Amino acid sequence: MKIYLIVLITFLISNKNFSQNIQFDTSNDLIHESQNLNYKAYLKKSIFDDLIFSDSNGNEITFEKKYIELKTGEILNNLESKLNFFKNIIHEYRYDNEYKATYSVDIFDNLVYESKSLDYKAYLEKNIFNDLIFSDNNDNKITFEKKYIEQQAHELSNNTESKLDFFRNIIHEHSHDKEYKATYSIDIFDKIKIQGNRGFKNQ
Repeated sequence: MKIYLIVLITFLISNKNFSQNIQFDTSNDLIHESQNLNYKAYLKKSIFDDLIFSDSNGNEITFEKKYIELKTGEILNNLESKLNFFKNIIHEYRYDNEYKATYSVDIFDNLVYESKSLDYKAYLEKNIFNDLIFSDNNDNKITFEKKYIEQQAHELSNNTESKLDFFRNIIHEHSHDKEYKATYSIDIFDKIKIQGNRGFKNQ
């Protein structure tokens, strides 16, 4: 119990100190500087209302306005939400170097991720049958059929933030794959079926 309390107190102090090192400038953009002054990060709003994260490691990640509005539109106008968003990005990319990426939504409301530094582009779209399809320029294609989503990931149907997280998780999992094809579905016996070019299995 004492060890738990020590860890909890250490975490709270660390989190408090981290928050104290974040400041708003006159444009309500955010600036973070580490206590040892060897790392600096920024979150700025562009003239198009995109949010752009950059840091002293040469990273730059752009979250376009339409993407942000899907996640939670209040980030653009709520300082506390913007602060939490900034802190999460710092934790995620603090130890990367020269990473460049953009998260956006195209004219067909498909999610789009593009990283020029990795020469990689990925999409998450919904077809006419309400299946979700992930594809990328590595010729990967993963289909999550409507019935599978309804039974196994129903939050993707009515929660756009869950859909954004889902997209990012697939990117992390499959961005290094090549020509991977898979379909997640529910068969006539109401069992999960995962079928692809690496074999298939029922669960």
